[in-house]
Amino acid sequence: MVEKLDSEFPRIMKDTECKALNEDLQQIHGVKTNMTPEEVDDFIFLKQGAVSKENCNRAIELFEEEKKYNDGTIGPERTLDEKQKICKEIYIEEAYPNPYNNLFIEDLNAALEDYKKKYPYINFVNPWRIERWYKLQRYKPHEGYFGLHCENNGSCLTRMLVWMVYLNDVTDEGFTIFPTQKKLFQPRTGDILIWPAFWTHPHKGVTSKTQSKYILTGWWDFKLMLNATDYTNG
Repeated sequence: MVEKLDSEFPRIMKDTECKALNEDLQQIHGVKTNMTPEEVDDFIFLKQGAVSKENCNRAIELFEEEKKYNDGTIGPERTLDEKQKICKEIYIEEAYPNPYNNLFIEDLNAALEDYKKKYPYINFVNPWRIERWYKLQRYKPHEGYFGLHCENNGSCLTRMLVWMVYLNDVTDEGFTIFPTQKKLFQPRTGDILIWPAFWTHPHKGVTSKTQSKYILTGWWDFKLMLNATDYTNG
């Protein structure tokens, strides 16, 4: 069992405490983990080059060919507020065949499996699945999602994880920034970013003055589906 902790809190667990905890989790819950003090992190997960450059370029081409953009909106009510967000976007329905799904869904599912391996406790959560809708967004120079926000609010309380696919390189800023976690991510073609949707992970986009940014964004949520085969985990 975990040895008695000293009185200095908060602190990072000792190697011996992590080893004992790992053994307890495997014995009691059947969870296999090799957690070390260095791996105690913020649950933000980056899989580099997960989607091929060819597929990312094709997604951008499809977006530009459609020419049926919406102004960027905020929240499930799709509110327009240019003080908070300026971009062009399209909503894509994951549940029905479309040319976008074939470009990245398989890679997204693989990234999710990697996330679940790194954080096996997520498998204790009630059944969850990919949310029905996701978005492809284009931010031109000086555009962005300026407001600090989280993804689980209002009528979106069922959201558990957020996913984002960067479809192009942006070298002139264009970051995704998480102030609380003191992390920022530079857009790189094919990278998939996954993080918790909750209030613990407020974030925002940093504009680029010279380059456009294309991203796919969606969620995994708790909503129960009629067909149990739709669940991401059982």
